Amino acid sequence: MVTAKKLVTRARLEGLVITLVALGYIWQVRNIPALFQMPGVPGPAAFPTLLGFALGVVGVWRLLRGAPAEEQAPDGEDVVEVRREAAAGVGARARGWLAAHGRFCGLWIVVLGYFVFMPELGFPLGSALALAAMGRLLGERRWPVVVGGAVVVTAVLHLAFAKGLGVRLPLGVLSFLGK
Repeated sequence: MVTAKKLVTRARLEGLVITLVALGYIWQVRNIPALFQMPGVPGPAAFPTLLGFALGVVGVWRLLRGAPAEEQAPDGEDVVEVRREAAAGVGARARGWLAAHGRFCGLWIVVLGYFVFMPELGFPLGSALALAAMGRLLGERRWPVVVGGAVVVTAVLHLAFAKGLGVRLPLGVLSFLGK
């Protein structure tokens, strides 16, 4: 029998929050003015709308899937909660805090690093590295899946924006390929 304790987990609450933020984001995108809109060209709200839908899909996925197996204790409780309860002393509390918030901080470091280093690294290399790092931080442990997913998503985004929409993306260290 499924208990309420297993249905309501930290991972599912995170998924709910991400989904609600995505819905709020999409709602606010409707307020972007369509100034200088040309027929047949995506307007200024196209990319934010796609981003909002992608965020919503991730949130719904986390909401439905819950935490991966390595984030759960045998009784279905979140490992983070178990570690937090087991922590005692100053050093253990610091390790408990890192276990509870390390991935969150790591994701922010990756996002901020992407903004800082992407112009020099270029869109293809910077995006692939950032997506691979995010994939690992979000719990995927199979390297072929992480690297393959990062390369495929980067290639699709590059084709969509550079070729499909005509957006000039920086090539950075790969600029010799553009000549």
